[in-house]
Amino acid sequence: MSGALWEALLETVRLWRNSSYPVRRAAEEAALRENPFFSPETIRYRLDTRLHDLELEALRRWLGPELVSDPARVLLLHPGNLPMVGLEDLLATLLVGHEAWSRPSRRDRALLVAFCEDWRRRFPELPLRWVEELEPAMSSVDGLIASGSDQTASWVRALARRAGLSPERLLVRGHRFGVAWSTSDWDEADFLGLAHDVWLYEGHGCRSVSLVWAPAGLDPERLWRAYAEFRRRFPPSEALLKELRSERALYEALRPWLGKSWSDPGGVLSVGPPEPLRPGHLRWAVYESPQEVLDWLECHRSRLQVVIARSEPPPGWEGLWARPGEAQCPALDWRPDGRDTVAFLRMLRPRAQQAA
Repeated sequence: MSGALWEALLETVRLWRNSSYPVRRAAEEAALRENPFFSPETIRYRLDTRLHDLELEALRRWLGPELVSDPARVLLLHPGNLPMVGLEDLLATLLVGHEAWSRPSRRDRALLVAFCEDWRRRFPELPLRWVEELEPAMSSVDGLIASGSDQTASWVRALARRAGLSPERLLVRGHRFGVAWSTSDWDEADFLGLAHDVWLYEGHGCRSVSLVWAPAGLDPERLWRAYAEFRRRFPPSEALLKELRSERALYEALRPWLGKSWSDPGGVLSVGPPEPLRPGHLRWAVYESPQEVLDWLECHRSRLQVVIARSEPPPGWEGLWARPGEAQCPALDWRPDGRDTVAFLRMLRPRAQQAA
């Protein structure tokens, strides 16, 4: 049975890699209607990059060769900030041998459902159920994986407690963001990669860079030129243009008092204190010594999803380090919030069995 499930998945992936595949095209059109922050370019990029990684050997290296001995029911709560977000959680759940109860966000339902139902057409026994009502599902599952804002994470944990799900049965991810640490030797390709890390998906991903540390004397104009090049490939969505309109107007009006800033309708770059701002607005913070950046990173480590740098990571930071342009293309085996999803799924057992 597991072999047929994998074969059906790989055939579905093969078909979806073709951007003219009718099922994919229909799902892309539906996704654009669901979420105004999506654009045809970002949907296409997201599908192409993630589907490219779904090769048999890569999946085996990520998940291991053995199925779990005691399948459990796993409830998956997906956010809606990126196209087809949560696919990795769903694949890991099903391919290690569990049953998935999936609740996609209303802002990103079309792509995930279309892909999985296409997979089910080739493997009708796919152990996947779509969930609408959350609280009844909580009482019927053995574990939970959820991602979202810190407020959503607190709410989910409270629901899980009422449903009798103990903390070790929960993998709940809250709000995180990316930061870049640039140095004076960065070239134009690095800045173009950073623009991609910042503004792809309009800055809404948990790995989107919202703050860059730059050495004194490095000109922010170099990044703004890279931003312009990036926007030629990925035009901003109408929703982002509306969201940034008031903030852009504020920075334009207060430019004489707020320091250096650059803006156009699809993005804002401002120089100032090291604090993350709203999606689409990047803060450029200046440092005098590397120790200043290291101290800040250590202080904010619990909030970071990725650090973009060309230098080698300090000891203990290896799992968070990436090079410019890599923030939005994590490997299959990356660990969101530092948690190993596959290890969590492999330790999960049915509640009744554990009680016995």
